[in-house]
Amino acid sequence: MGKNHHHKRMTESTIQQTITALKNSNLLKQRFLNFEDLFDYVNNCIRGIVGIGQLAVYDISVRIGKYLCSPSIEPRDYVYLQQGALDGANKLLGANPKMKECRYPITIFPAELQKLGSFHIENFLCVMKNML
Repeated sequence: MGKNHHHKRMTESTIQQTITALKNSNLLKQRFLNFEDLFDYVNNCIRGIVGIGQLAVYDISVRIGKYLCSPSIEPRDYVYLQQGALDGANKLLGANPKMKECRYPITIFPAELQKLGSFHIENFLCVMKNML
């Protein structure tokens, strides 16, 4: 789990604790029906590790879903919003005090965006946040 641009501030200790927690779980023996189940499982495995936030949980879950699950799974019914994408969503949908969580049903977004799918809605909101 090498450092990418999102996680360059994570300490080596945090990375090692995360790897150990995931290895010690039964993650690879689980059968996940959807991304939300996988995300929740990963979140429960590494919750409490100092330096791990929701963005890390999401990124780890995306990679596990893509590379270790068969068939691969990805976000579909929910859009996962971190700071940049959350800023874009608040601009698009109007500032909403309830929009502080990490995931939102895809159905709250305009139909045109729903056609893109969850993963691309997140990217769109993050990239376009200053233009919305």
